[in-house]
Amino acid sequence: MIRFLAPVTARLEVMPGVWQVHARAPEVARAAQPGQFVMALRGASFDPYLRAAVPLHKIGAEHVAFLLDEQDQAGLAVPALDATLDLLGPLGHGFTLDPAAQHLLLVAQEMGIAPLLALAEQALARNVKVTLFALSARQERLYPPELLPVEIATSTLPVPDSPQPRWKIIRSSLPSLFASPALHRWLPVQTPSSHLLDGEK
Repeated sequence: MIRFLAPVTARLEVMPGVWQVHARAPEVARAAQPGQFVMALRGASFDPYLRAAVPLHKIGAEHVAFLLDEQDQAGLAVPALDATLDLLGPLGHGFTLDPAAQHLLLVAQEMGIAPLLALAEQALARNVKVTLFALSARQERLYPPELLPVEIATSTLPVPDSPQPRWKIIRSSLPSLFASPALHRWLPVQTPSSHLLDGEK
């Protein structure tokens, strides 16, 4: 774990109130794996004392990017373009991509995509196909497909307010895909907002 100061180099509002923030942090970029996070100081002082856990959204050669929601009161506030972030990391266990994998299916609801884009880019670099299903009840909360690598196949699924488990909503929309018994062995994956996919028991 490293404590480092990361100057903000770019930011882009990708959805209403949701910003992709880039910061120069070569030490973390070289050490980080998709699925890891940093702990960010939430102000100029130690008030509040506890840092905010922020998933690594993109990992470059010398830069990392975060996906920040203005409405998340417990998270990191969207910094100004000339700000410097005080970060600890990388932390946590990253995702493990099976060396034999040929096609990666990612399912994310709204901000749940935050830790998955780095994984998708790692998979593409290994010549693994990637399909992303984005879930949201609101069109404006879907991650813009034009900001994704062109090699990623994307689709969107509505998530109505319903007690029905999410995996049933997805499977009913994708009968041919979810006919594969292999998919029933998936374990639940936790993201900052929700389970990505609740597998059958």
